[in-house]
Amino acid sequence: MKTNFKLILIFTFLLSGCEDTVPLYTSVCGTIKNDAGELLQNVDISAVLDNDENYGPVSTDAYGRFCVDNLKSGKYVFTFKKDGYDITTKDLTVNINNKPEDLNMTLSKKKSGLSPSKSIVEFTCSGDKQQSVFISNSLGKGNIDFVVQVQETAKYWLSVNKTSGTVKDKIDFELVISVNCANLGFGDYSGVITLQNAEVNEKILVNLKIANPKAPSVSITQQVNSITKTSASFVGTILSEGDTKITEHGFVWAEFENPSLESRAGIQNKGVGSLGTFTGSATGLKENTNYFVRAFAKNSQGVQYSENRPFKTAQTTTSPSVNILKISEITTTTAKITGIVTDDGGESITEMGIRYGTRENNLDQVSQSIIIIGKDFLVPINGLNPGVTYFAAVYAKNKIGTSTSSIFPFTTESTSGSIDIRTSGAENIKENSATLNGELKDFTGAISEYGFVYSRKNALPTLQNGEKIPLGANPLKEVPFSKDVSNLKKGTLYWVRAFATGQNGKTTYGNVTQLVTKESGLVVYYPMNQSLADVSNINGNNASGSAKYEADRFGNANLSFDATSGKIQIQNETIGRYINSYSISFWVNFSQSSFKNGTVLFSKSLAYGCDSRSDWLGYKIYFDAANSVLKFSIKGRKPNDNTYKQYFTEINLISEDELQNKYGWYHITLVKNGTQLQVYLDGSKNDKGGNTDIFTYGSDSDYTANTDGEGKFTFGDLSSLECNNNLPNVLIDDFRIYNYALTAIEVRDIYSR
Repeated sequence: MKTNFKLILIFTFLLSGCEDTVPLYTSVCGTIKNDAGELLQNVDISAVLDNDENYGPVSTDAYGRFCVDNLKSGKYVFTFKKDGYDITTKDLTVNINNKPEDLNMTLSKKKSGLSPSKSIVEFTCSGDKQQSVFISNSLGKGNIDFVVQVQETAKYWLSVNKTSGTVKDKIDFELVISVNCANLGFGDYSGVITLQNAEVNEKILVNLKIANPKAPSVSITQQVNSITKTSASFVGTILSEGDTKITEHGFVWAEFENPSLESRAGIQNKGVGSLGTFTGSATGLKENTNYFVRAFAKNSQGVQYSENRPFKTAQTTTSPSVNILKISEITTTTAKITGIVTDDGGESITEMGIRYGTRENNLDQVSQSIIIIGKDFLVPINGLNPGVTYFAAVYAKNKIGTSTSSIFPFTTESTSGSIDIRTSGAENIKENSATLNGELKDFTGAISEYGFVYSRKNALPTLQNGEKIPLGANPLKEVPFSKDVSNLKKGTLYWVRAFATGQNGKTTYGNVTQLVTKESGLVVYYPMNQSLADVSNINGNNASGSAKYEADRFGNANLSFDATSGKIQIQNETIGRYINSYSISFWVNFSQSSFKNGTVLFSKSLAYGCDSRSDWLGYKIYFDAANSVLKFSIKGRKPNDNTYKQYFTEINLISEDELQNKYGWYHITLVKNGTQLQVYLDGSKNDKGGNTDIFTYGSDSDYTANTDGEGKFTFGDLSSLECNNNLPNVLIDDFRIYNYALTAIEVRDIYSR
C-alpha cells in the first residue's frame, strides 16, 4: 500500500430483464467504516420492518462486514450502534425479487462539544507556574457539563483549579493548570488532564521541562529540511554550554516521540561543540514513514534535548491498483460490475471506467461516464447482445499512469433459458446417510452444473449457505437423478433442494424437502417446523393443538414454537412416563421476562390437575418467579394412598443468575436414570441443579397412578387445563425425548447438531 487513502469505486451497469427463481427471503450485507476510512468491528446492526418486526442484532466481523438474513420484502429502518460513535439509521426498501445492493455505512465518532483552546500545554520551572486553558462549546448551543480528572501518577506535580464545570453556549470556561516544581529533579515530566463528558473524553497534555543549569541547553528549528524518501536535514542551536565544555552534540530521531541517546533511535553525534548553529542529517530512513527528531548537547553535568520536531518521509508514486470485485445481475442486454481502486498510487485519481468487448485480447468498448451518488460510482451501459460472452476489466488513471484490472468473462442471458427443476423425497435414510432425489422436468439452453444443496441450519439452502453435491453438467430432461450423501449427523433434520445453473450463471432451485436421519432410542422429535408431526422415524407420536411459530435459533423464520400462543399435546400417554429411564432434550429462548411470570414450560400430568390444586399429580418444568429459577417439580403417591404432600419434590435446573444477563437460545437436557436426574446446559453438566436423588421413599414403582401412564405430555399455554398460567415469553425448538438415559458424550453430540 502506497498511501492510507483508499477509494472505493462501484461500477454499475443499469439492469433490466430476467430474475432468478423467486426466493422467500433475502439478505442485506455491507461494510462499516469510520470517518478515517478504518474498518469497524463489533458494530451492532438491527433492522425493523414497517410492521415492527425486528431482525438482528448482528455484529460486524474483523473486516467490518455484516449480513442481516431472512428479510422479507418491505420498508426497513436499519440502525447502527457502536460505543463512542453516533447512532446512525438508514431507510432501505427491500424486494426479495431483486438482490439488494451492499449497505455500506460510515459512522462518525461522538463529539463531546468541549473544545479546549490548547491541547498541549508546555511549562518550564523558570517560567510561569500557572496557565489558563479556555474551554468552549463547539456545538454552539446548550450547556455541557463535564468532569476534570488529573492523571493519577502526575498529581504530585500537576493540579487544576476546578474538578468539574459547565460550558455554556457563548461563555467559555476557564481552567487554570498549575505545576509544582518543588522537590522535582532535572528531566521531562508529562501528565494528562481529561475532560470527561458522558462517554466521550477530551484530553489536554501537560509537559514540564526542568533543565539542569549546569548542563548545556539546545534548540531545533521549526522546519525539517530536504525531506526525501530515505533522508532529511536538520538545524540546531546550542544556546548555552553550562558549567563545562560540550563533549557531544547532534541529533536523535525515531518513529516514536522523545527519542534519546539511551533509546533505540537513530543518532548523528557531531562530537565537541560550542555556542551557535549546527546542522545534521539522517539517512537510511523508511519510505512514507512518520519520524520525530530532537537536537541534543552533552557535557560532564548531563545531556539536554530540544523539543520534538515531527516529519514524514516522501513516498514513491505509482500508477493506481484496481480490481473487479464481482459481476452480477446479468440480463439479456445489461450487466452489473463492481470494482475497487485498492491503491491510488499516492496521486489523485483523474479518470476511471470500464473496458469491455467480445474478444479477450481486444476490449474495444469503453465507458467512463461516472455518476456520483453518495459514495457510489455508477457507470450506465446499454446495448449488450443476448446470449453473448463478453470480457470486462475496470481501469483507473492518475498522473503517473493507468492500471487495468484482470479480465473477467460473463455471458448475457439468452432470450430463452428457463429451468424447471424438482426435489423429491429422500430414500434409504439411515443414521449417517441417505439418497437424495431430483428431476429436471424442463429447461432450455445448456446446464453448466446441477445437483443438490442441503443444510441443517438454513431452511432455504443455497450454493452460498449450504453443502453442495455437484452431479456434472447437461443432464437428461425428465430423467430423475439421485445421489447418495454420507457424513450426516444422526437424528438430525436437514433441508434439501435440487439446483441447476445455466451457462448464463443463473441458478434455479427446486422445492425444499426435509430429511431426518434415524437415531436409536429417539421416540419423539418435534423440530417445530410448523408441523405437529413426530419425525423420529420410529413411533409416529404425533401431537395435536394450535400454535404460532417464530424464528428459530438459526434465524429461520417461523420455525420455533411460540409457547405464548397455544398448547401442544403428545397423544401417546406412555411417552415420558416417569417410572422409566428417559431423556428430554430441547432448545429454549430465555428472555428477561421468562423468569418473572412463574409459568409452566411443559408438563406431564392429568388434564384436570394443576399445581395450585391439591389433586395435581405429575411432573412439570416451570419458572419459579419468586427466586428467578427454572425448576423441575414432581408430585406422586403410592398405590391406594390418597395423600399427596408426602411425595412432592423439586430441584433447580437453571437460575437467571447463571445466565449473567446473556439471554437468548440455550440447550437443556434432562437425563433421568433410576432415581437420579442430571441436568445439562449447552452440552455440559449443570451441577448446581443436577445429579440429585429425587425420591428417597422407595423404588420407581411406588410412583404410580395418574402419572406413570395417564395424562398427556403437554407444553405451551395450559390455560385450557384450568391452570393459573401466565404467558411464559419463551420459544421452544428442536424438542426430543429418548427412551433411555443419555451419556454425557451423547448429550454433547446432540447439543452440537
